Amino acid sequence: DLAMAGGFVEGCAHQIFGYEGCGKTTFWLLMAAALQRKHPEGVIVWVDVEKKFDRDWFEKLGGDLDRIMVIKPPNGEAAVDLMAAAAQSLEVVGIFLDSIPSLAPMQDLDKSAEDAVVATRARLIGRWCSKMQQAWIDEAKRGHKYTLFAINQYRQKIGSQHGGNILPGGMFLPYLLDSSMKLLKTEVLSADSGQQRHLLNKHTFSFTKTKGAFSVKQ
Repeated sequence: DLAMAGGFVEGCAHQIFGYEGCGKTTFWLLMAAALQRKHPEGVIVWVDVEKKFDRDWFEKLGGDLDRIMVIKPPNGEAAVDLMAAAAQSLEVVGIFLDSIPSLAPMQDLDKSAEDAVVATRARLIGRWCSKMQQAWIDEAKRGHKYTLFAINQYRQKIGSQHGGNILPGGMFLPYLLDSSMKLLKTEVLSADSGQQRHLLNKHTFSFTKTKGAFSVKQ
């Protein structure tokens, strides 16, 4: 809230990204619970492409299970169509995608593992971005405002001489996003009788993109 001069802007698209296990899903679950508190009549749509939504964890984080619709689409195209449909529902105040790298196009799923499939995910995500942007235009005419939240995770860069990591999604995704936040985690351990015990996690964030006001960058 301090960094964004009040919090994430409603009616926009926000991305959180980082390495595995850094707290991205937990952060967005907290955001979903906050949206529910702000909009007592609103509904959250959680597009669980990874099929790992934890109902008990969401409830412990302050969420209302009666006002969150968890969707487990069979493929990437179904996920995109379901999000476009959810954006047209007046009750929906927030749409969460977990996660962008898990959007698997039918073309990938139907082909043999030995077949080469080039840029199908990037094209699918480009189509998703177009649908979401058009939905904002259409819904604004009805006075409906929804907020989009997406999770992204680093993947190893293939074909580069020096290696490195890259965020999936292609070139279209950055144009959709109003803010993009990188999250890092460091575990704090203690040594008791020669054995390490986990004490807590330290989290560091930095904004790589913000269109709204912000007071601190990281």
